[in-house]
Amino acid sequence: MEAGDGESRVRLEKALAAAPPWAGSWDAFAWPSRARVRDVLLGGKDHYAVDRQAVAELADAWPQIAQAAASLRAALHATVALAVGELGIRQVLVTDYGYPTAHTSGPDLHTTAQRVNGDAVTVVYLEPDPIAAAHLRAGAHPGTVLRADIAADPVRAVALAADEGGYDPALPVCVLLPEALSRAGDPARILRTLARVLAPGSLLLAAAPPDLPPARHAAALAARHHMPFHTRTHDQLRALLHGAGLRPSPGTGHDQGACLVTALVGGEHG
Repeated sequence: MEAGDGESRVRLEKALAAAPPWAGSWDAFAWPSRARVRDVLLGGKDHYAVDRQAVAELADAWPQIAQAAASLRAALHATVALAVGELGIRQVLVTDYGYPTAHTSGPDLHTTAQRVNGDAVTVVYLEPDPIAAAHLRAGAHPGTVLRADIAADPVRAVALAADEGGYDPALPVCVLLPEALSRAGDPARILRTLARVLAPGSLLLAAAPPDLPPARHAAALAARHHMPFHTRTHDQLRALLHGAGLRPSPGTGHDQGACLVTALVGGEHG
């Protein structure tokens, strides 16, 4: 290993030392959960009446919400295939994935990574929902599932992936943020942290519900169910990435209802 290879790990350790302790609480069944609502939208089976009722309300406000969830999940797989198959990245960190879908709507991410490059890819799921994490852990081999919330504490989430998930911070990684930026109070803090600790050549996928009237109406309803999220335009999403020191892709436009932007760490998109 060259002398400079440890710089990303040093930056991560410094950020971890400066981070405040994380204290989280979780009430799994009093309200709909993001993971179970996502499972309803993707045609899964791990949900309850309270989740189905919430989805009915959200879909009434935003009829394209299930299509947006499906297209976002497809975008995760496409980004992994790009990172592993074309960019040569051999590590994947995914947040807010939720319940496994191998037996419902399609393969999970570790399966996609394997298909592209055999078993030589490290896939780490950083899942804030403890029930979803347990379900995912049962079927994610050879992926690793860790209980972590990158929206609440990005430094500790990435450090946990390095300490317990086999992630090497000295090497490029593909980071997938399907929901973290839309549910975080300070998404810029997440992106600044990642820009600081990820190795050059890493690829990041950022996503957010579109800033359109139906999605904004759904966001207001979701807040009443203790699942707040923020809508954004592509320009706003790209500005967040650029402001954090990342290099967003030039493309804009809605992908079936979801705003999607990829960005590189320490390089320009070709």
